[in-house]
Amino acid sequence: MSGPDQPKRRIRVGNTEMTRSEVLGALESNITFAKDCAADLLRYMGRPSTAEQEHVVHEVQRIQGYLGGVLTQLVRALRDDESD
Repeated sequence: MSGPDQPKRRIRVGNTEMTRSEVLGALESNITFAKDCAADLLRYMGRPSTAEQEHVVHEVQRIQGYLGGVLTQLVRALRDDESD
């Protein structure tokens, strides 16, 4: 069995196994997908006309910022650290 810092080590993910690089790539892809879906939702909603819609738009923007500004950066930091 290989140690946790070895790049070819396989990690169990659901019904399959992936390398750390594959896991990080999949995470980044899924975060980008979620962020893009949030952007599509914001475009679809347009300009909010009620307090409830305004609240939903604000929450979607907050989620989008968290996905792009926090989670993506964490994944990239791990991926970049792996290649150093």
